[in-house]
Amino acid sequence: DAFPGSPNETCVAIGDVSGQGVPAALFTVRAMTLLRTELLKDRPIDEAVGRLNASLCRDNPTCMFATLIVGVLDKVTGAFHYVTAGHEPILVGSSGRRWRLLPPPSGIFVGIDERASYQVASLTLEKGDLLLLYTDGVTEAMNPERQFFGIERLLHCANEAPVASAKALANRINHSVQRFAAGAPQSDDITMVVLRYRGH
Repeated sequence: DAFPGSPNETCVAIGDVSGQGVPAALFTVRAMTLLRTELLKDRPIDEAVGRLNASLCRDNPTCMFATLIVGVLDKVTGAFHYVTAGHEPILVGSSGRRWRLLPPPSGIFVGIDERASYQVASLTLEKGDLLLLYTDGVTEAMNPERQFFGIERLLHCANEAPVASAKALANRINHSVQRFAAGAPQSDDITMVVLRYRGH
C-alpha cells in the first residue's frame, strides 16, 4: 500500500499474511484498513503498528499473523522512518553506491502477542535514492533444482546497472526471478513496492 499521510508525508507498507484463500484475504484487508486508520491519526509509526497488532490479536479466532513493514517518508527533508514486524529487510540504492540491506529494527509478526512492542529505525534519503520492499516470494522463488533465488541474487540483480525508474527496477527483478525459476511452479506470491525519492 502507498498513501499520503500529512501534507509532506507519504506512507508505504508491505506485508505477508499466513495462510491462503478467503480467510487470508479478509485478514489482509482488515490489517491494511486498521493500519491506515492508525497512521492517519498522526501517531508515531511504532505506536500505530503496536495498536494494529493489539487489534489483530484481540479478534483473531483462526490465529493468523502477518509480517509487515511500515515506512513514512518526509518528502521535504528525505527522512524515512520505518518499522519492521518480522518482514524481509528493505534494500536501499544510492547514486554511486552499491545496493545494501537496511538493518531491521526489533519487532515480531503482528497478530501473535498483544503486548508486543516495535522499534523505529531511520535514515535520510538523497535525491534519486530508491527503496525496495518485497515479499519472500521473491527471495524464496525456486528453480527446478529447488534452489532459492535468495538475497544475494536479489542484491546482484539490483546492482547490475543503474535504473531509470522505480518501475524499471521492479521489472528487472521480476524478469530475473522468472529466468531463475526456469518454468518451475511459483510457490508464493511475489509483491514489490519500489519508492524513489525525487527530492524537493
